[in-house]
Amino acid sequence: MVNSMQDSPATQCVLRVFNGPLQGCEFDLAQQRTLFVVGSEAKFCSIEHPLSVPEDAIYIPLAYGGCNFEVLLGDDDRAECVVRILGDEGVVERPIPFQSLEHISELLIAVRPFDEAWRSELLVQGAAVLAGPEPARMPVIVSRRVAVAAVLVIMAGLAMFGWYASSSTPVSNVEALIAGGNNNMVALYGRDQAIYVFAHSERDAAWGRQVLVRNGYSATQVMTTEDERYRLESLVSSLAPQLAFHRMDLSDPVVPQLWISRQRSVLSAGLQRRLESALVAVAPYAHEIKIVQRDDDELLHLAEQGLQRLALPFTRHQRADDVTFTVEGSLEDAQLQALGDFVAAFGRQWGARYVHFAIELKDDWLKSKSFQYGPQGYIKMTPSSWYFPKSL
Repeated sequence: MVNSMQDSPATQCVLRVFNGPLQGCEFDLAQQRTLFVVGSEAKFCSIEHPLSVPEDAIYIPLAYGGCNFEVLLGDDDRAECVVRILGDEGVVERPIPFQSLEHISELLIAVRPFDEAWRSELLVQGAAVLAGPEPARMPVIVSRRVAVAAVLVIMAGLAMFGWYASSSTPVSNVEALIAGGNNNMVALYGRDQAIYVFAHSERDAAWGRQVLVRNGYSATQVMTTEDERYRLESLVSSLAPQLAFHRMDLSDPVVPQLWISRQRSVLSAGLQRRLESALVAVAPYAHEIKIVQRDDDELLHLAEQGLQRLALPFTRHQRADDVTFTVEGSLEDAQLQALGDFVAAFGRQWGARYVHFAIELKDDWLKSKSFQYGPQGYIKMTPSSWYFPKSL
């Protein structure tokens, strides 16, 4: 990179670190602005938080109390430089004299002009400030280029390790195995370090279990969404028998939702906490449990709309805790199939605790007992008996 004349100050300096893992290291400062990134290795060098340091910055590891800062050099013969501290409470600039110990949060540093030697009293003072005595050693001079190169090597190594670790995890391996089937399964990593797989049907679940067992993942729990929903709803019923709820929604297993009735439920803060804690405890795959109020009238409206679209005659019987829609009449096979599909879809979406469906079919008493003749619809019941369904 080509620097302009303004990027090269007349005063070049050396910064020395007096504590931390880089105690005794020195950095040549040849630019008007040099950024120092200070913090713990756990923060900057972990797999979860890969090291991200600008190319022109210098990283200084410090166990605690790290604070990023910039050293600003002027183009005159002043006996000081300016440090711009980039703290959580904002940016603060303060001058620091050359050849003096300065605290940047918990980091202890000093700056001198490039053409001067360190004052002996400064080195003695720096050693005295430290908690424990340091063995005598020669100063280690680390050029800025070497420090940046070391940081880049660490970054590259951590990036490769992080990529390798993230590219092959137990969950990703399970997802790769179950992706071969014609199904829609979801694999989740639980707080108990176990893997949970949700399948749409029992057939898909059985296929998934066979695949995982053959590939050494027999400990993985494969379940259908419906079975898990019934299990959680049973727990809710045992903990709060009087609670009027519609269903446990597992469309997003990471954040399951308990749908309760807005009109018929009285949920205290204490009961809500108990329910949430109990459900989270038995569902390690969930990050949190949400309790959501749903309107009873919404369910009634949707049920009536669905039956009306099918053009089926029905009556509604409403009680205090539930509603039953009774479909009556002589239904053809196609109508029965359409009604069954609607009832099943409604139950999957809203549950079957509040809205119920009943079918009362009327038998055709003439079926297999007579023959119909003529366009006017008269029926010959017996050789000597005739039946006219409509008046002629």
